[in-house]
Amino acid sequence: MQGISTKIRLVQITILITVAMALAFSLSAIQRSYGNINRSAASASDAGVVAQVEGRKISARIYEMYLKNGMQALGLTDATAEGRRKLAQLKDGIVSELIDRALIEAEAERRSLAIAADKLESRYRQRIEEMGGDDAYRAYLNETNITDDDFRSVVTGELYGELVRQELSKDLSVEPVEARAFFDKESANPQYAALFTEPESLRASHILISARRLQIRSELQASGNRDQAQLEKLTAEEMRKRRARAADILNQLQRGANFAELARRYTEDPGTRARGGDLGRFARNTHTPRFDEAAFALKPGQLSQVVETDYGFHVIKVTEYYPERARRFDEVRVQIEQQLLDRKRAARLASWLEARRRSANISINPSYRAGQVDTGGKLISKN
Repeated sequence: MQGISTKIRLVQITILITVAMALAFSLSAIQRSYGNINRSAASASDAGVVAQVEGRKISARIYEMYLKNGMQALGLTDATAEGRRKLAQLKDGIVSELIDRALIEAEAERRSLAIAADKLESRYRQRIEEMGGDDAYRAYLNETNITDDDFRSVVTGELYGELVRQELSKDLSVEPVEARAFFDKESANPQYAALFTEPESLRASHILISARRLQIRSELQASGNRDQAQLEKLTAEEMRKRRARAADILNQLQRGANFAELARRYTEDPGTRARGGDLGRFARNTHTPRFDEAAFALKPGQLSQVVETDYGFHVIKVTEYYPERARRFDEVRVQIEQQLLDRKRAARLASWLEARRRSANISINPSYRAGQVDTGGKLISKN
């Protein structure tokens, strides 16, 4: 059970960026043109090497890690012709991406770009936490058959990529007129709705009576109750008591009691107690679905009924409502400039990589040439 949930989390983490990029690979991207490439120069007996790029070896373990994650993320098998075609795409995409990463690392070394030890350690720990912590990380190493050094090399490559992108983009900037032109052209484009549209939101407060069913059951069991039927009965009774407590608070509010005062006295949400239950301003999908549904059904000044979520029983009061609106240029100018700058940096890196691929000395182990895909979608033999 733990292994399955770990895999689900792992295919979503940032460190598996190769997989995400491979999903979007177009045919033209897969049919990259390399210059001094030798598809048989990588020793066939060296099965642990996918390719050599300017003398740098690409580990087969890293390739297999990305392949396994990619196949899991896409649900790919070789049982059908379409599955085999997509699998070949994924394999070639991973090889191409790993070659590009090797080229970037070689460039970082050539430019004497150094990664600070504390930054490497910080990013390494960040990636482990994204996986779910040390236990999940160790399980991942076992599942993918890679070592801690392998994983650190992936994180190192990620940081080298950032350094090289910065170096290549030092002279790039975005002029105010470019940002304004983008706003005028794209502000009505649904593709950029998240940027140009401020969703409806509200400001609300709540009083929480904590009631996590599993936690209550566990506490009762720890106190000496072992009979399962009795545990269920006692848990249900405790849940009813806590709901009744929330209902009593609601009754006091309906009779005119001050919400903030009751929140400071009764709420079991430590994060909002000192603020009188104030949650601040938030949009939909900020809290649990039941909480959001109840809150957005209220008008300013209204109280909810007792709302049950996984956290317990809530009484909610909405204080302000803000309808959806279009953002002004001055509100999004900084975000637009950053987006345009990111585009320029990506284009600069792509152009640099294209030139480096043509001039670099690259040897690919024939065992890792899945095949090329022509414009008709048919697999072409690697032989």
